[in-house]
Amino acid sequence: MRLDSARDRRRELLERAERAAEDGSDETAPTRWELLRGRWTVCVRSLASGAARFSRMVTVASKWITFGNADEKVLTPVSFVLSLFVAAAPFTFAYVGLAAQQANELVSLLVGALLASVYVLTVFFFLLPWRPYRWLRHHRYVMDPHPRRSSPQGADRAAGQEADEEADDEGARTGDQGRGRHRAHGVRLLNKLNNPRMNAGRIGSVPPPVTHRIAVNAFLDDLQRVYGAGRGRRRRGTGARPVLVYDQHRLDRVGRYLVWLVEQERLRRAFPDPLLLVQVRDAGLAPLLGGAVDAALYGDLPEYRVGEGEVRSDPEEVRSWRRRRYLAGVLGTERVITARVPALTGASEVLGRRGTPEWVLSGPYLAGMWTSGVAGATAVLTLLGMVFVPSLVQAGNPCVQQGVWQPRGIVRKGDQCVGVTDGAFVFHERLTEVTELIHEQNQEVEASGHPYVTIAHLAEFDVADPEDPSLSGSQGELLGLAYQQREHNRIKDSRYPRVRLLIANAGRGWEHSLVAAKEIVDRAEDERLGMDRPIAAVGFGHSVVPNSNAIKEVGDASLTMVGTTATFDDVAQYGQREHSEFYFPVSPANSRIAEQSAHWAREGVSWRGADGVERGLKRHDTAVAIAGAETDADGGRHEQYGPHLAREFMAAFEDRGGRVWEGARDLGPEEYDGRGVLLYRDGDEDADTTYERQLERLCTDDDPPDLLYYAGRSDDFTEFYRRFIRTGGEDCVDGRMTILGGDDVSKFVSDEEELIGNNADHHSVFYTPLAPSGPWGGPGGSPGGSDQGFYDDIGKLLGELYGDGDGGGDEDGAAERRRDRPPGKAELPSVAHAAVASDALLVVSEALPTVGLTPEELRARGPLRWIGLDRHPYLRTQEQYEEQREELHGAVKRTRNLTGVSGYIEFDTGNEGNWFDGRMVQLVLVGPEVVNPETGERQRQHVVQRCGMRNANTVELGARCLPLGTGNGAGAP
Repeated sequence: MRLDSARDRRRELLERAERAAEDGSDETAPTRWELLRGRWTVCVRSLASGAARFSRMVTVASKWITFGNADEKVLTPVSFVLSLFVAAAPFTFAYVGLAAQQANELVSLLVGALLASVYVLTVFFFLLPWRPYRWLRHHRYVMDPHPRRSSPQGADRAAGQEADEEADDEGARTGDQGRGRHRAHGVRLLNKLNNPRMNAGRIGSVPPPVTHRIAVNAFLDDLQRVYGAGRGRRRRGTGARPVLVYDQHRLDRVGRYLVWLVEQERLRRAFPDPLLLVQVRDAGLAPLLGGAVDAALYGDLPEYRVGEGEVRSDPEEVRSWRRRRYLAGVLGTERVITARVPALTGASEVLGRRGTPEWVLSGPYLAGMWTSGVAGATAVLTLLGMVFVPSLVQAGNPCVQQGVWQPRGIVRKGDQCVGVTDGAFVFHERLTEVTELIHEQNQEVEASGHPYVTIAHLAEFDVADPEDPSLSGSQGELLGLAYQQREHNRIKDSRYPRVRLLIANAGRGWEHSLVAAKEIVDRAEDERLGMDRPIAAVGFGHSVVPNSNAIKEVGDASLTMVGTTATFDDVAQYGQREHSEFYFPVSPANSRIAEQSAHWAREGVSWRGADGVERGLKRHDTAVAIAGAETDADGGRHEQYGPHLAREFMAAFEDRGGRVWEGARDLGPEEYDGRGVLLYRDGDEDADTTYERQLERLCTDDDPPDLLYYAGRSDDFTEFYRRFIRTGGEDCVDGRMTILGGDDVSKFVSDEEELIGNNADHHSVFYTPLAPSGPWGGPGGSPGGSDQGFYDDIGKLLGELYGDGDGGGDEDGAAERRRDRPPGKAELPSVAHAAVASDALLVVSEALPTVGLTPEELRARGPLRWIGLDRHPYLRTQEQYEEQREELHGAVKRTRNLTGVSGYIEFDTGNEGNWFDGRMVQLVLVGPEVVNPETGERQRQHVVQRCGMRNANTVELGARCLPLGTGNGAGAP
């Protein structure tokens, strides 16, 4: 009916518009707003009509599509048939079981989707359509059947009305309580409107039919909502009031009944409303509505209703008095004002039948205004949120690189960002290219659908000085890990899991290593992560106290750790505890490096280039070592590497008959440890002893040592070397004193080959790298062994990442990763660190157990996994994870017959710290650019001698190599 009315109204407006368009027509054309409103009303009511038809279909479907019916008729029978089919199939056809399982999952998924759809539609079409009937809850005195007191006007109620009050349907009875009562009232009202028997009652009957009273109450409620001051919301500022004007003389029977019923309901409602009734009558005609208020007409106040069908038993006099007092309070003592209207003059004829309409801020109009305002504000805020807010947040928080939130696993500590990432977060600008490469490879692993394991890498990725060489070491480790990750995922067959990497930042100076370590452990203990749980860790490549704390934290979680460049013998020891059984270093220990280095320094090592000039390490009689002795912020012990390496070197040097330089005997313990080691700190020049002060003391002494053993850090060696060649007399300036460095100076000597080469005649440098920084350390056909193509591949990878033109620059997204300018050599990663990190990940790669799943299980792609409701079967449970973790630990412990770029790799579990005494140690000369007899090429770095195992069957035993496994001085040739 409402739809037909809207269509008729639209048709009328269109006909008016056509008539107004005709020439000579006096018809007023409808406004564009009226036409649009007519069309919109038809569209809305058409949708409502369609929704009503669809809701009837949903109602019918909801009776049949229930969980009980689905379980009885579909789920249980299908599950039984499939189980029987699997049991009857031969065991050799494993794919039959997988197919049956997937079919069962698919049926369950489809039934669940169907049930969810029906339930959602039931809510949408059963609950929401009844919301307009909520106002019926305010009229329970109209809708609720209850005994009524007789009154003089209502003593003879019609028999049909008796049936009306007693004919509540079942819906009204069941919905009589709670928030859904309006549905029961709505059902009862609709039944009355559609059932003539239930809609009994004639015009003029007392009391009136319920449907008549409800219609009038709806009319009064609408007026109150639009013109009144609704409780709980702000008054709409308008002085307009609704007015009903009627000519009493011309009213017919129905009109008189409507006016009478409106007044009766207003009296019965007994609360003020905005409606004003204006009755126009002749002076001799009695008013249709009088001013008296009959308090006895409706004698039951809500306060007397104590239960269903029960009324308080107060005396009639008390009840009547209370009713009169109540009505006088809310309606006043007078309700009618009578005024005489003079006759209309001729001037009044200009008045039209319709006056100027006054706009009223109705609910729909306010809703439209609010909707428009909110939509506009939302658009503005969205623009601000997408453009300006992220920029402001990122400018104020360095740990927010995308959006407005810190990534999961990233923690801000002052101006540092520490924690764990899969490559989506870049800890330092210099790490951008290699971090993005790891992120891309991780995404490929996740998207492949193959089983994979997650390996965490812990290192220092933040430095105060952007040109600090120590960052190049961490950068090089990431490069080596990315290379080995690519090789593993490319070469290993489907029996083995692929490798996904996590990058963990220990913070500047490793001061927040525990934060990163705890994040790794938390992820490893989170069973919900599945294959994203770290199963092992690599790195830990700095011999400092916070690194030892991190090793202890990760080891307590039973995660296997493969160390990279940390060489301190007790780096895996915490306090008085034993060394962690889960830490396996691929580098040689400080004690082995120091012992072999001291033997070389004491006995000398001969080496000639292709030109025949002797450039080897000569024999030395006196020596002194210098090492950094940095402390933490609280003044506690921090540095482990330098002092220990220096003491081990000087002890081995003395054991072989060497002498300690006497010029430092009178220094205090903060400058000299009493065992031939000069100590320095990077701090206040007035309060701390710096290496500049130690060099000045050393180079100006009357009897300087023959050899200076540098056991400091690479970031200090840059200025240390420059100051050494300019300080004091001929011993330092003319190069009479030899410099022999530890492994940590690898990055500097690689970057500053030309600087050292230009001073090669007097200031060549010898050092002991953990791995060669280029193919000069071991070509395939020479005594050095094979580099397995590592350096060629790394050269191409560097070209792709940093755009130096060495191949592959336009592949694999390299163009997007390139900078605006090519990086300087000091900004490139350390290739020596890359080689060691690659070997560390190679150990884990070779030790990974098979996934333990059949090819059919690996190929299975169930519907639940497609939509992300089912995890991959690999590492799904805690038992599977622990089994794989323990197998990996055992395989790493048993590592044998494995040769990496840095030499033969094995672990001695009988040795404290799992150190292997047969690891390769190299003595390298940096300086003169001559033809290397091993490579046949001109180069500035030359391997003077190698000592250790080249592979499982070959031991490098040069003229000055100590026998493997001997103590200090034992077996020295």
